[in-house]
Amino acid sequence: MEDCGSVLGESPASFVVLELSEKKIGKTLDFIRNWQAEFPLFRFAIVADRDLAPYKWLMQEAGAVEFICSVRKTGALARTACRHLAQVPSMPQSLTERIWANLPWGRGG
Repeated sequence: MEDCGSVLGESPASFVVLELSEKKIGKTLDFIRNWQAEFPLFRFAIVADRDLAPYKWLMQEAGAVEFICSVRKTGALARTACRHLAQVPSMPQSLTERIWANLPWGRGG
């Protein structure tokens, strides 16, 4: 989880998937609270073992947009992430950057 802070610094509207473990529930909530204060555009989902399903409401109250305890629900998680990322405004680019980005071979070294 520590690496997420630096990634969020580079991309503050990221979608983060956190794995919840019983030993780290408090630490996970602390990270979420700190990230929400610093990066209000970031969104997160929680994946966990079925044994941790009772924590769904706590994590949703903390801001989780998805709480998944089943591999069969990963499609919903992917759709949620795509919806969020589609709404994130792209960084302004100069005309030259837009042209290079749209070329089939890219900037290429």
